[in-house]
Amino acid sequence: MHLLRISDHRLRQTSRPKLWALTTASIFSVAIVDYLTGYEISVALFYQLPVGIGAWYGGRAMGEILVLLASMSVLLADLASGLEHTHPSTLIWNTLIHTGTFLITATLLVALRASMAKQEELAQTDALTGLSNRRAFEDRFQHDIALAQRHVSPLTIAYLDLDNFKQVNDKYGHARGDRVLQIVAEVLRSSMRKVDMAARLGGDEFALILPETDLAPAQAMIAKLQHHLTQCLAAEAPEMTCSIGVITLREGGHSE
Repeated sequence: MHLLRISDHRLRQTSRPKLWALTTASIFSVAIVDYLTGYEISVALFYQLPVGIGAWYGGRAMGEILVLLASMSVLLADLASGLEHTHPSTLIWNTLIHTGTFLITATLLVALRASMAKQEELAQTDALTGLSNRRAFEDRFQHDIALAQRHVSPLTIAYLDLDNFKQVNDKYGHARGDRVLQIVAEVLRSSMRKVDMAARLGGDEFALILPETDLAPAQAMIAKLQHHLTQCLAAEAPEMTCSIGVITLREGGHSE
């Protein structure tokens, strides 16, 4: 199991050109073994490994191309073996069977990988707002702290709390309250850089992670954000305001 985890980690870090080279070389290696062992010993099963790796880590297009390479390799090895088939259609049938088997493997793995990625995304996303949830925030926070310490760069965290949110729910109903939370999420998304992160921690609490951002520029950004939020919320809940606290972590773990 440990070996599988190490292999998975390394393959995830492998660049696309290297992944192409690895899987293609593996198919050709199996093809050579296929030719040397002759028709009496079938090694067609071993083509599944590079095809599966390509489909899992490279996606549908890579998987389908590797399926064609594997099928052609099986066909060429079969022709080179010198085996005489009772009918030409036998060779075609065998090739189609191998192609179908490889294609099923690649298709299932691509679908499984997409499903797992979707489930992982949902597990780290707040269902109402579409922002990251508390779990994703905590994971990203630990990652960015370690990164900031390694590169000796500032890291700013902002905490946002909606004032009078309970009164809005009581006065207008939970549907209006949900709409308020969605508006806040939209404003946060439109105000963030690609490297920033906005998360809903729960209820009416939100948090922002601003990598490589010192206190002064963070305060300027937060001031604009607060003004924008007040304007956007005015139509839905005029009595709604928000409080935002900002802390910047600097070299040596100091904060301000």
